[in-house]
Amino acid sequence: MHLAKDGKHKFRLALEWGEKKPIAVVVMTSPAEVNCIVTDLTPSLDIKSLHSLGYGGCDPVNLASKHHYNKLIVDKKEEDYNKENEEVIQSCVADEKNV
Repeated sequence: MHLAKDGKHKFRLALEWGEKKPIAVVVMTSPAEVNCIVTDLTPSLDIKSLHSLGYGGCDPVNLASKHHYNKLIVDKKEEDYNKENEEVIQSCVADEKNV
């Protein structure tokens, strides 16, 4: 998992369940607040689908990295996080083992 030091931004969650199989990059809109009681159904369904399609894992990344982020215009103070998030997405897509 790739988190910001302040814990308010989630950039990537790498999941792998099958060696020597392709890894899918899944681009989502924003990270969900999850814990042992509250779960997010979307990643669970994505993982189930990718597994049945023969993938060996996934790299979920988010277009907006901040938890509870829902605005299209970004504050100036958020630009650094957006740059780091963009770099993480680009590195996932550029990785030759990812599809």
